[in-house]
Amino acid sequence: SIKVCRFKGDGGNLVMRKEFGNGCIFKIYYDVLNYMQSQENIVKTYFDHGQRRDEYLYNQVAFVEAWKNAILHNNYAERQYPQIYLYDDRLEIMSHGYPLKHDTFEEFIRGVSRPINVQLTKIALNLDITDQTGKGNKDIVRTYGKEAFCISEHILTVKIPYNKLAMNSENVPHDVLHDVPHGVPCDDTSVIIEMIRNNHD
Repeated sequence: SIKVCRFKGDGGNLVMRKEFGNGCIFKIYYDVLNYMQSQENIVKTYFDHGQRRDEYLYNQVAFVEAWKNAILHNNYAERQYPQIYLYDDRLEIMSHGYPLKHDTFEEFIRGVSRPINVQLTKIALNLDITDQTGKGNKDIVRTYGKEAFCISEHILTVKIPYNKLAMNSENVPHDVLHDVPHGVPCDDTSVIIEMIRNNHD
């Protein structure tokens, strides 16, 4: 079972748990991606002099790479599975195993590609899920820095902080419209009417 869990505060209270399992690992991979993109990656939309700007809760590219790595490099032999934990200020993607068995940390973040599950990676290559170039870790570091990775002897955690502009309305432009899940269009008609009204006044 692969879980997406939401905690209140810094992990004290579990307020939501969604289970993904009992199926092909690659179907689960896509199911989780679709859920996170449509339900969790909230966007705030701003209009500045008529130009629209969307601020997402987290970088989708970095998340996809971290989730892909968690699925492909997890140690399934010990019946431990990747998980996603959602907190008030960040999300964490956790997988089991020791990713530095053959690499130094610097090689790891540079994207040196040494598959842990060789057969699983071959299938992922055939499905165009991965290209095995090692660019995923570089994308994460480019967006969130080396500190995004927390590595212990048996667990790899990728910590992705939330975008403060998408979290709340404090200290952000006054023309924030609304929060919507990724993929849900804003009401452009009401925006235009409001802009006309403001210009008329």
